[in-house]
Amino acid sequence: MTCTFIPSAYQQSPLSSPKSHCQNAMNNARSGELYPAKYYDASPTWYRWNKLSVADVYQLRQEPGFEGQNIWFWLNHPIQYVRLVGLICQVDMVAGGRYVLMTLDDSSGANIEIKLERGAGKVSENGFKEYLPITDLHNVLVRVEMGLPIVTLDRTILELGTIVIAEGQIGSYMHNRQMVLSRLQRVPDTRAEAQHWAKAAVWKGLILSKPWVLSTEKMLELDQNACQEARKELKEQTHRKKKSAKREMLNEQREKRRELEEVQMNKGALPGSEVLKMPWDD
Repeated sequence: MTCTFIPSAYQQSPLSSPKSHCQNAMNNARSGELYPAKYYDASPTWYRWNKLSVADVYQLRQEPGFEGQNIWFWLNHPIQYVRLVGLICQVDMVAGGRYVLMTLDDSSGANIEIKLERGAGKVSENGFKEYLPITDLHNVLVRVEMGLPIVTLDRTILELGTIVIAEGQIGSYMHNRQMVLSRLQRVPDTRAEAQHWAKAAVWKGLILSKPWVLSTEKMLELDQNACQEARKELKEQTHRKKKSAKREMLNEQREKRRELEEVQMNKGALPGSEVLKMPWDD
């Protein structure tokens, strides 16, 4: 179940020349100290949509200890979120229709699959699991016509050749890299596309071109902040436990009072008076 589009005149991105990709490969050799993950909140790349080309994505590295966490590295910058701009040139469905794979081409010399998951439906009479049009993204629907996937983005069919902004995390399947989509939107015009590439060039020049450096003073400050947060959380947790224990004690006291009142009310009553007889019981 595949729809394919072969781009013919898609303009090369400003970052996609063969020379620039060779430089990318050299520049992303491990450089700078790899800091512990507890410091990643202070990284300029950690909570940002890193504007990259698809070729850049294949230059991202994984480091021992971070396998399977979708955490990648450029120099010593930790990266979890990526933004790509390119055209959709192919749409596939796999795993019985559970996943939709759209191939994105940004003319950087490499393509990448961007992945969506469809909502699970009922099991058909022949035992096959069916899937709903809804997906992980609120603005994307996928229906099947004559065995082919039809993707709707913002209530409009996503035609092959449409240029989109894709944002998500980079994963790996069968040694191939994929983007697990978090957001998807159309690029309104060529000006917006050019702005993306300009911002990507600035991002790489200002941030990714040099290692991330944390001073000893900054690490000490982060450690102190983490200790304060841990103490605050421990204090709140202790308060919650005390509050819960007090609530349980009050409930136990109420239950004991209820049982005592019930005993007092039943004291001195005739045997069997608690049983309400029906007329036909005589």
